[in-house]
Amino acid sequence: MHFHIQKRDSTARAIRFQVEASGDLVCRWRNKTNDQDDNQSKELGKVSLPVHLQMSRKGNDIQVFTSSDGQDWGEPRMTHSAAFGGESRIGLFVCSGNTFASSTATFENIAISSR
Repeated sequence: MHFHIQKRDSTARAIRFQVEASGDLVCRWRNKTNDQDDNQSKELGKVSLPVHLQMSRKGNDIQVFTSSDGQDWGEPRMTHSAAFGGESRIGLFVCSGNTFASSTATFENIAISSR
């Protein structure tokens, strides 16, 4: 399962959180303001599926939280500072990570709010 925030411009700045087949929650991001490929990542620990993910953006800081029940969120798994500015897009997608395998996902209770 992937959650993806991306500012679409010629630099394609992006941040995404994904659960890999190994059960690792990983954050991948790209901050460069030119055409250089600076994809970076950080492992955020194991999670069990299904998992509840919450992303929070306050100013330039993006935090990700996990919960097994959607009630108890605990401390953020990561805080990442990213200067997206202006309007940003949010998208959800699933990917098997294997050219020869397909995947399915159910996204429930999606909420976007400005606080």
